[in-house]
Amino acid sequence: MENTGIEYTDKQRWFALTKINTLSALSQIVQIGTVTPLLSLSLDQHGVEPAKIGVIVSASWLAILLLYKWVPRLLAHLGLVRTNILSAALTIAALIGMTLTTHLVLIFSLNFVLGIGLILRWIACDTWILAVASKDERGRTIGVHETLMGLGIAVGPLLLVVFGVGSTAPYYACAVIVLLSGALALTLKGYDTRPQTPAEKRHGKLFSVIPTALCGAFIAGFSETSSVSFLAGYSLSAGYLLTAATLLISVFGIGGTVLQLPIGWMADRSSYKVGQLICGLILLLGTLAIPFSQPLPWLATITVFLWGGRHWRHEHPGSDRGGRPGGRTSSVHRHDGDCDVLHLG
Repeated sequence: MENTGIEYTDKQRWFALTKINTLSALSQIVQIGTVTPLLSLSLDQHGVEPAKIGVIVSASWLAILLLYKWVPRLLAHLGLVRTNILSAALTIAALIGMTLTTHLVLIFSLNFVLGIGLILRWIACDTWILAVASKDERGRTIGVHETLMGLGIAVGPLLLVVFGVGSTAPYYACAVIVLLSGALALTLKGYDTRPQTPAEKRHGKLFSVIPTALCGAFIAGFSETSSVSFLAGYSLSAGYLLTAATLLISVFGIGGTVLQLPIGWMADRSSYKVGQLICGLILLLGTLAIPFSQPLPWLATITVFLWGGRHWRHEHPGSDRGGRPGGRTSSVHRHDGDCDVLHLG
């Protein structure tokens, strides 16, 4: 990759990592934390059938599934700065477009475009963090990044509490946030790099695990997006006010943030597979418990908090301090970070 000969001081490294984490968190607040429940709630208010809402909300994840294998080549061609700027531009264009139409096919298409922006930023930022961080800090720096990703899901719904879902205001607010993310990327030109493509790296065995990783990512992404999409709508149908229903999504994200370290500790003390099985079991039990907890708001809050934590981290415990997938760590590493490790070697 370019700039491999550049050695950063600790101050330069953490300055860059702070900016990368900030720009990624800003985009996360919008791309997953806000847009998913915003589309779900606004379409529900317009009387759109739940099945159609599900299809529209799934568009961003469909984009991820279809385009993930091209992202490394795009990173190698554009570099990380321009990739993040492209991500911001696509996301802003999609958000503005959503304010101009009520046609369901167009909204699906715009959410697909937003998904392209999501996967570009997602992989680019994890790759960037691993490129800038020293080898013995990669696991920790990815852990910080993924904690912020969980926080993005928690913060995003709060925008809907402020702006509501019945106007264009939340879309424009999201566009401003993503614009700030793109502006931060521009300030990091001195830390830009172009990761080598899989063909250049010739790590065939490592890249052979990507289909399995993406399969797990699809399952996790499907359940995560379904939860964020329908939790608020389901709560509304159970008699909750819009504000309370939206705040439940924030509690879901807070669980995914706060419970990261305990789940990482559990994985350290047992094993990766045991941690996955326990998280999967609690995820299943939480899903079954949601309908029964709804009549009691305090119980629903606790259930969603635990459900969100196990749900979010069910995806991917495991990266060692060198950033290698499958190692033991005190933090939790998302699947996209594992794939990025393969890009970096």
